[in-house]
Amino acid sequence: MGQHRGVSMSWEEYLAGDETLVEYYDDTGWTRRGWTVRHQRVVQAIAGSLEDSVPARYFVAMQAGWRPGRLELCPDVLVAEQPAPDDYLRDAPNLVVEVVDGDRAAVEIDKPRLYRAYEVPWLLVVDPTVDRGWLCLSAAAPDGYCSILESDLTTAVEIPLPWRPMMLDVSRYIT
Repeated sequence: MGQHRGVSMSWEEYLAGDETLVEYYDDTGWTRRGWTVRHQRVVQAIAGSLEDSVPARYFVAMQAGWRPGRLELCPDVLVAEQPAPDDYLRDAPNLVVEVVDGDRAAVEIDKPRLYRAYEVPWLLVVDPTVDRGWLCLSAAAPDGYCSILESDLTTAVEIPLPWRPMMLDVSRYIT
């Protein structure tokens, strides 16, 4: 269920290696087992809501490769200004969305640390696996991220994004 498994290796070994490795950070190539249906539905709902909310100069991508230097990260959803014509985003996205599906530590500790280090200004973490669901929108702060909004997911939530508010309703996927 979305669990990360790591293999210690260099950046060069990662680039030359197995395509089942989906991310590279902390000198480790990371694999991930398939996501649950609920995870995919929540990711699709968030991406759709973002498509309706972002200005034309931005794009919304699901599980796109982002390569800030010698790392590769694949957030569940990201919003960024239109990228260079190659296959990977190089500059920091404006917003990263991570949806919990098994490995809470990677989503709530490891990845936010990396996103902040590479200057992602906004982070949205959604956990549809806990009772009533949980959402947290955070803005970059000097020592990490500062929570702007926390909510359960049992009803639609208005999320105050930097360009305009977004309504998000994933209540039908909450157990």
